[in-house]
Amino acid sequence: KGSPSSLMFEECVAPLVDGLFHGYNATVLAYGQTGSGKTYAMGTAFKDGTNSGLIPQVMSALFNKIDSLKHQMGFQLHVSFIEILKEEVLDLLDSVPFNRLANGT
Repeated sequence: KGSPSSLMFEECVAPLVDGLFHGYNATVLAYGQTGSGKTYAMGTAFKDGTNSGLIPQVMSALFNKIDSLKHQMGFQLHVSFIEILKEEVLDLLDSVPFNRLANGT
């Protein structure tokens, strides 16, 4: 705790995670010029063996909440991890390196 991403998570993203358990969808979007820190803030880059960006914090909060409520209700989880780079849409969770989203298939 105490890092800029922790503050951003607590102030901006944690309420979105809570909303998921009330039937809402949520999107977290990082936008900015090259080198502005998007990858670092989202937490998809490791630095000194640690990773404290938004994505790891969201996943931790999400699965902790699911674990605490799993005996009260069932869950169905759908996750997307999309990158738009130079007008090309990449599905970062797709094991096939083919860009299906941009090709409309």
